[in-house]
Order: sequence, then structure tokens, then C-alpha cells
Amino acid sequence: MNIEEINESQWESLKSIRLESLVDSPDAFGISYEKAKGLTTEAWKLLASGKLGHKFYIAYGNGSAVGLVGVLNTKDEHELVSMWVKPAARRQGVGKKLIKVLLEQAIAEGHTSIKLKVSSKNRHAYALYTEVGFVETEHKIELESNNDEGMIEMVWHHKMLLLS
Repeated sequence: MNIEEINESQWESLKSIRLESLVDSPDAFGISYEKAKGLTTEAWKLLASGKLGHKFYIAYGNGSAVGLVGVLNTKDEHELVSMWVKPAARRQGVGKKLIKVLLEQAIAEGHTSIKLKVSSKNRHAYALYTEVGFVETEHKIELESNNDEGMIEMVWHHKMLLLS
């Protein structure tokens, strides 16, 4: 398996796996499949380019995309905004490897913490985030596409990092 940071020329790969993730796990993300599908080619290119502060990494296994992680960088925050692994590739360490790449990049860029939001229904993702050092904050967030009790905010601090 290899993990690649996505750039503008790879916008179609990003679009493909992002839409697939929204079909598979519609309650796990802050955007609906319908809205994402309606984005223009130029919007996908801009998203893939990183010019809006987003950075995406795609995991490839046997020549096809098997997972995705994305982060949004703003002046004050580094937030994991997208994490998904194809059902056939789950429980094989793909998610952990994607997060490891993201955390290593965050450290290299000087970030000391990363936030994320996870569906309160997504126990497997919550367990993965906990395993790599994220801890729950006291904030609960409601998202447009989320139909459960809400989202749990978690944070990772550099000191907590235990990568194996």
C-alpha cells in the first residue's frame, strides 16, 4: 500500500473516492452526496489543489484507491475533515496508516494539535482515533447530513503521539 498527497492533477481520483465515501457513509460527513456530486470540475480541482487550505491523502492498494484522509488548515487550526476506508479494506490498518501520514505532516508543518468531529454512531472510527491519541472534548456538533445524536469533537496533541 502506498499513500499519496493529492494535487490538482488528481482531482478525479479525489472526486471518485470522496463520492464513494458519501454513498457508503452518509452520516459520517458534513456534506451530502448530492451537494458533493453537484460540485463543478473547477471546484474539485480547486479542492484538490490545496489552495482552499484542504490537503488530501489517498491510500492505494493493488492499484486502486482504498482510503482517504483530508485535513483543513486555517491560520489557527488544523482539522481532520475527511476519513474513510473502503469496506473491503477495513480492519487492515489502512485508516491508521492514513492518520499516521497526516499526523507526521502536521508535525512537520509545526502544528501541535489537530481537531476532528466523529459521528456518535461511528464507534469504529472513534476507537481508531482514540488508539492514535485523540481525546474527546466537551463539544457536540450537529451537521446537516447527520441524523443521529450529533458529532463528537476530539483533539490530538503532539505530546500524545504514539505511532507504531
